[in-house]
Amino acid sequence: LQTFFGSANAILQSVDPDRGLDEPRQRIRALVDQVFDYQEAAELVLGSVWQSRTTAQQAEFVRLFADFLERGFVAMIGSKASVASGVRVQYLGESVDGQSATVATTLLTRSGSDLPVEYSMLRWDGRWMVRDVVIEGVSLIANYRAQFTRVLRTSSYSALIAKMRGEAAEPSQPER
Repeated sequence: LQTFFGSANAILQSVDPDRGLDEPRQRIRALVDQVFDYQEAAELVLGSVWQSRTTAQQAEFVRLFADFLERGFVAMIGSKASVASGVRVQYLGESVDGQSATVATTLLTRSGSDLPVEYSMLRWDGRWMVRDVVIEGVSLIANYRAQFTRVLRTSSYSALIAKMRGEAAEPSQPER
């Protein structure tokens, strides 16, 4: 996480507003891709539905969900945290239990207050990967799971995938 935020801050500090924000945004999204375990997150979000999907369906869901999770995380950081001179992160502590870990942090917000952000991580192939982010006590994964469960309850898996592909109205950003 320290490497991630250090790299993200280097990108933020080099932003030239005259050249636009698309390129820095893409570079930060590429960093997010390096630290999130989208496979694990996708399994958690679908719950028991995951097991009933084919390997191809699972792969497609991971790909689509990765975009949702990435956009949600980047949007949260961009909308809440003070990013003008880089994101200011204070590491409060970590708890490691075998191959799982939790890292507690705060981010300095635009208003100058501390925003509690906790990262649930898994060790995979010698690297720690984020599987969930809990912002002010609200899990991104639990939030998406609730939204997707509502769609699945009133519709079908195909309808959920269609929405995720943008063939219908997309699920909203994580609710607060």
